[in-house]
Amino acid sequence: MKYLFFLRTLVFGIVLLSLTLSASAQPRWSELDTHALLNAHWSPEEIAKANTAKDSSYLTPAEKDVILYINLARLDGPKFADTFVKDAIKNWWGTIIKSYQNSLISDLKKVKNLRMLVPDKRLYEAAKYHAKDMGKTGIFGHDSSDGTSCGDRIGRYWGTKYGCSECCDRCFDTGLEITLHLLFDEKVPSLGHRKALIDPTYEYLGVSIQPHIRWEWTCVVDFGFTVPEDLRSSSHSSSSRSSSSHSRSSVSSHEASHGPQSVVSPLTPRAHTNTIIYLLIVIAIQFILACFKAKPYVHATVVALLLAFFYFYDVPDFVKLWRENVEHVVDDGK
Repeated sequence: MKYLFFLRTLVFGIVLLSLTLSASAQPRWSELDTHALLNAHWSPEEIAKANTAKDSSYLTPAEKDVILYINLARLDGPKFADTFVKDAIKNWWGTIIKSYQNSLISDLKKVKNLRMLVPDKRLYEAAKYHAKDMGKTGIFGHDSSDGTSCGDRIGRYWGTKYGCSECCDRCFDTGLEITLHLLFDEKVPSLGHRKALIDPTYEYLGVSIQPHIRWEWTCVVDFGFTVPEDLRSSSHSSSSRSSSSHSRSSVSSHEASHGPQSVVSPLTPRAHTNTIIYLLIVIAIQFILACFKAKPYVHATVVALLLAFFYFYDVPDFVKLWRENVEHVVDDGK
């Protein structure tokens, strides 16, 4: 009897792990896909104009790509919508709420020849500090782990003669995914991230992508612009408050749907946790049933019900975490 108990538990564990692995194998764009799409629809001159970070040696290739794709959206919004956005909706991110798809395309149709954002190392240092802080502590939002506000933190690096704004993202580590995720801005009624990326006021930006102990990756984008003399304040927080309407944090992860050249996304920490919890639950239930000498069909029924619950309820929940359990953190520069 005890051998049957361990055998049933082992079989259930294998099935559960298989479901978890298959559900969490999220197809994503590879670099080959994004560069092919880029080179097919954008001229070398357009790419060169948008690629303002190409000589910034302190940035990683992915951080440079964030700046490249943000600038492409600012350079020619209609083309960006017709290429990257529509391709994402068709092949990858079709589960995004329809109204956000349509509003993004509509907003990008109005964007043309905005100034190209230039990387600034001071903003990069501010973004890196916050991204590393969030990554190590597991927090997510605009305030630092020590309680320092977004405005004060950026002000330490950026100074008081300039305005600033911030966008935070998590789970992604490629430039196009981060840019599109912020632009879609699903379930953010103010569309603060989208507005920040296509705000004509901004002149500079700093980008940092860092590992996150809970969400795998986090990205911080800090924007900056020159504030007119008569609007300048002696305090860092006031300087930030002048533009903090876009200082919203996006905490959603994303499930892609289909597409060639896919890259498997590793399991999220929550997926690992849920698998362990379910294994412990089934071991406990099997032990209780064994103590009461339950019939084999009772064991089989319980296992089937647990598998059905896991597959139809919990798998969609953690794979589509960005849709089912999204959080929004607002920093008002205070």
